[in-house]
Amino acid sequence: MGSALFDPGQWHVAHIAAAANRVWAGYANEKVPSQRQPDGDTVVRVLGDSRRLGLSGANQLDYVWCTWQHDAPEGHERELSWQAPRAARVLNQILEVLRQQPDARFANLYLEALKQRPA
Repeated sequence: MGSALFDPGQWHVAHIAAAANRVWAGYANEKVPSQRQPDGDTVVRVLGDSRRLGLSGANQLDYVWCTWQHDAPEGHERELSWQAPRAARVLNQILEVLRQQPDARFANLYLEALKQRPA
């Protein structure tokens, strides 16, 4: 019955808005200063990227938090480019594990990959 209320594009925007609200609630809970948070356009774009990758729920939010590095030192890029060779390999590795272990968390896999970073 609910699907008759919106077309697919509208359902997508409604979902993004709810996910975006959860992203910002997370920043508020962690007391991340607003100047270190992504703007609305960035959140919507990164959430869209996460959906195209097949991520949802907590893993979708993890993807945003891992992509937007709010704790990056001043003068460094805050947004991780998943197209960079090493980041692309890490992302592919994470997505492969998630396909095999749907209950795994994106953030945990990402942190594990950082620990394996070559010296």
